[in-house]
Amino acid sequence: FVLILILQVVLGAMLTLNDGTLPSFLAESFLTRMRYSGFAVSFNVSNALFGGTAPFMATLLISALGTPLAPAWYLVVAALGSLIAVAVSKETAGRLLTH
Repeated sequence: FVLILILQVVLGAMLTLNDGTLPSFLAESFLTRMRYSGFAVSFNVSNALFGGTAPFMATLLISALGTPLAPAWYLVVAALGSLIAVAVSKETAGRLLTH
């Protein structure tokens, strides 16, 4: 029980790294007049595409590749895609967000 609790706390702490910065990143990515819609659509469509298809993709990858580690590679590819997207996004420090 203690090991599982420690793992949950560590994973929860890692999740806060994403959940703490994502709202400001998405809000700063859109013009003021379309900020709410842009935030909502991008957040919910990505959750539907990746979260909704995750069980199907995991099962498909495991059966196609024959290894239970296949979903981990899917996650690595998704993480690399996210890293590239963040790396090419515009820096908004010092910019007024009321444009």
